[in-house]
Formats: sequence, structure tokens, C-alpha cells
Amino acid sequence: MDNNKNPVMTNEKIERSKYVKFLLFSAIGIAMFLIPVSKDGNITVLSAFISDSIISFAGDYLMWFAVWITALCGVMSLWTSIFKPKCIMKHELLKSWFYTSPLYYISRAAGGVFAVMCAYNAGPEFIIGEATGQTILGIAKPLVAVLLSIIFFVPFLTDYGLMEYIGVFLRKIIRPLFTLPGRSAINLITSWFGASNAAVIITNLQYEKGYYTKRETAVIITAFSAVNIPFCLVIFETVDAASYFVQGYATICIAGIILAMITPRIWPLRTMPNVYAKGKEKAKVNEEIVPEGMKPHRYALKLATDKTEDF
Repeated sequence: MDNNKNPVMTNEKIERSKYVKFLLFSAIGIAMFLIPVSKDGNITVLSAFISDSIISFAGDYLMWFAVWITALCGVMSLWTSIFKPKCIMKHELLKSWFYTSPLYYISRAAGGVFAVMCAYNAGPEFIIGEATGQTILGIAKPLVAVLLSIIFFVPFLTDYGLMEYIGVFLRKIIRPLFTLPGRSAINLITSWFGASNAAVIITNLQYEKGYYTKRETAVIITAFSAVNIPFCLVIFETVDAASYFVQGYATICIAGIILAMITPRIWPLRTMPNVYAKGKEKAKVNEEIVPEGMKPHRYALKLATDKTEDF
């Protein structure tokens, strides 16, 4: 992938407004997902703090929100896939939401039915029981809260040049070690030091935008979306081993890095196709290569500030 070189770029002046936008919004993304904060004696990140606040404020409304969104999505997906209404098919966003493959619209319809059955406690025990349906409903509240808190702040981490800037410097490390673009370092950092669920959402969004292939996406989610620091700390405290947390988490990180180097090179990840999301052109695989005659910092800054033009 690295055979072709980028054309030499001129050292044109970077607009002040782009530079400020890159620094300001990237700093917000870093603060929300990557900087640990203390809450009630526990270590967390701001996005997780906001998620907990949403749960405290909304309570069971989050569960009902998840149930009816799941049901609505199931109905709309089934209706759209069968009848292909013009009001949806002509609208790119609505089409991307509801027009999908048979496997997905059938699973969405089934999920909507099961969600309503579990919420109203109506149906066979193996579907609505404590070990099945009620457990899923219990997950719904934190899941919705996480999505609401993350989805607003993720663009600060991904869409204002931070990944482009980091990718230029870390490409020579990340590519040979993990067979991934340098920008994926943000996923690694977010997973291990911030929130792993946020890293999964970031990875999916980057795949849909054409930055990662199917194989790269699978590798990142499998190898990088590890258990994060806050959860590990809870586990160590639960087993009364908090005094060994530093040594324990260091061991987890070392093992994680070794496995992240091995798993992309063995089946099944090695055999997955390096293809991009449907409708996406081949990503700029050489974008992270610094052109001859240009300093890495200057080139990284140019990529980052150019990214801000889209927003």
C-alpha cells in the first residue's frame, strides 16, 4: 500500500480559523474521552460521567426509549425493505437507516417484537425471563445513556483533524505492528485509557466513512477495544487487589499489545477482505505518508486543518 507517494505539497500558509478550530475541538475530544477524572473516588472519563448523569436523571425512561426505538426501527425496516416507499428511498439519510439486507430487517423486526414482549412481560419465559429478556432490558438504560453521551462528542475526536494529525506520526509504528493505519492509534488509546464502547462507535463510524476496510475494522474491534482502566479498577477492588492495580493493568496492556500483533496475522482476521464500505471509494491509504521536502509536523498540521473545512 505504501508504494505510491503523495504529490509534493507546498508549504502554504494555514488559515488561522482552521488552526483554532483544529486545536479547540480536538482538545474537547481529548478531554471527553482520553483524560481520566475522579468521581466518588473512582477513575472515569467525562463522557462516562455524563452517561451516569443521564441515567440518574432519566431512569426508566431510557429503557422505554430503547424499547420503542427498537420496535419502530423494526417496523420501518420491514416496511421499507418490502414496499420501498419513495418518501424514504429518495432521502439518503432515511434510506441508510431503514433500507437494508433481508437478514437485518428480519432481525430488526424480531428484535422489536421481543423488546415489546419483554417490556410488558408478555410471552414465554425463555424470551422474557430474568436470565434473558430482563437482562437485556437492564442493559438498555446504560447503553442508551452511553450512546447519547458519546454520539455528540465523538466528532470532536474524529472529525476535526486529530486522527489525521496523529496518524502521520504513528503510521510507521502502527502499520508494521498491527497492519493498521496510523489513525487507529486513537482507537487504541480511547479503548485502553478511556471508554471501550466509545472506541467501537468511533471504529464503526470510520468504517462507514471509508477510512477503514472490513478487515481493519474487525482487527480494531477485536484487538483494540479492550477492557478499559475504570472497569479494570472496579474488578481489582472487587477481588481486594487494588494495591496491585498498576502491575495488573500493565500486564493486561502488554498481553493486549502482543495479541494485537498476532491476531491480525492469523485466521480468521488475516483472511478477511480489505474492502471498504459499500458505496465508498478506496480510502486515501497513502495520505499518512509525508511527501518529500515537507516536514512531518507541517504535513500533519496541513491534513488536520484541511479536515476542519468539512465542518
